[in-house]
Amino acid sequence: MHHEGHMDDGLTLSRSQHEESRTARVIRSTVFLFNRFIRGLDTLSKKGKTSTLDLPIESVSLSLQDLIGYFQPPDEHLEHEDKQNRLRALKNRQNLFQEEVENKEHAGGYIPHQQGQGEVSTQNIYLLRPHRAKWCVKP
Repeated sequence: MHHEGHMDDGLTLSRSQHEESRTARVIRSTVFLFNRFIRGLDTLSKKGKTSTLDLPIESVSLSLQDLIGYFQPPDEHLEHEDKQNRLRALKNRQNLFQEEVENKEHAGGYIPHQQGQGEVSTQNIYLLRPHRAKWCVKP
């Protein structure tokens, strides 16, 4: 800490880079896991209800729980400065996830969920507002 009570800029930058790196790892692993899960569902729908498939349901469930915790707002009982720092970090995580969603939408990177026979539309499954850990089906 400087004598004025402010953090060293180098330390702030290092923490910021660490947080962005961690968020990028969370994004990559989440996208990989959910794409694998969606591919499995597509395979299952093509093979029919009688086929068995090893879907990573437990991993998806744990991932959702992790995401909920990762985007949890800071505790109300924290000191003001600590709470503000955690809110700022949370906002940065939210922005990184939102940017990733927008980039993937424009690049067509999300796996389309193919509808079965008799259904008319194709839908894309994507993460919307990850800070609330809600998953959405986009028509």
